[in-house]
Amino acid sequence: MFQTIHQRRWLAAFVGGIGFFLTLPVTLQLVGLRPKSEVYRGVPLESGKFPLMGRQFFEEKGDIDLLIFGSSVVRYALDSQAVRSALSIRLGRPAAVIVAGAGWAGSDMQYLLLRDLLEHRHVRAILMALPIAQPDSHFPHILLYRVFRLGDNPGFFDGLSIRERAAVYGEMVLGAPRQALTLLRPNQLGDGELDPARADPETRVGYFGEPFVEDHREPPALPPSSVIYSSSTASQFVVENTPFNSYQMHFLTRMAILLREHRVRTIILNVPRDSENGVTVVRERVYWPNVFGPDFTMAGIPPATLFKGVSDREFHRFYLDEHLNANGRRYYTAAMLPTLLSLCASSSNDSP
Repeated sequence: MFQTIHQRRWLAAFVGGIGFFLTLPVTLQLVGLRPKSEVYRGVPLESGKFPLMGRQFFEEKGDIDLLIFGSSVVRYALDSQAVRSALSIRLGRPAAVIVAGAGWAGSDMQYLLLRDLLEHRHVRAILMALPIAQPDSHFPHILLYRVFRLGDNPGFFDGLSIRERAAVYGEMVLGAPRQALTLLRPNQLGDGELDPARADPETRVGYFGEPFVEDHREPPALPPSSVIYSSSTASQFVVENTPFNSYQMHFLTRMAILLREHRVRTIILNVPRDSENGVTVVRERVYWPNVFGPDFTMAGIPPATLFKGVSDREFHRFYLDEHLNANGRRYYTAAMLPTLLSLCASSSNDSP
């Protein structure tokens, strides 16, 4: 009998513990959530520059001229310091250029970050890359549990299926103990985690572990009219017509609505991948006007045009894997800069 009572107590404690953790997101919402910037401080740097983003999103003030936003593909591709310097010269004042985004692709995380920013600061133009190979997972982003809390975004669940809502709630259950810890002490930061100069990733790395070889050649000079999608350049853009699944498409659509509501000039930038050596067209997964509406810009350079004069042996000097490395970032930024300056300068001179 003693053994039976002991087993019942153990079972009751086990069930109570499970119930405690399953309801912890609700409990934290009732107790009161810490500022969202505190949540960003608790995400490891290898997942993205979240501590810096938290300060830029929630604490700094003023309009942002250009937001370089999205997965690592675009954040590795552009030298934000070079873009900031050139745009400052074009505008005749210091340009506000920030880099934001999480490691790994996923439209739910992108929507969440974008909503956090636009609720606090006005963005004149956003530059995004939406890769063809973006995963089609029906599950939440791998980092969602670190930054999403019940009560942060009451409409986040709207339009999701019961299965998808359960998956998102499960992410909050995983992250709740960490969020509870912030009620006892603030997240600690290491040296340099809030340094904007470290916004760009370190990419002096060779292709898949090969030695890094400096390459200082200049890209071809391309006028913006040849880079921007229009009736005259449509033939160099090829749409694969591979639709996203319902979960990813749900948040892509919400992102598009959010950008229109906040009157953000949207630029979809095609970044060539390491597997596209010699490709003569710009490959896009879907026809983006069907997602973002007609009032946006799509831009890209066919890899064969961008890397004209670069031999097959030299091509991978510009990549570390599917991402551009330091050579590729400098080269690609120089090639795209005239187009970016043209688009961003006109946006920054317009009244919001």
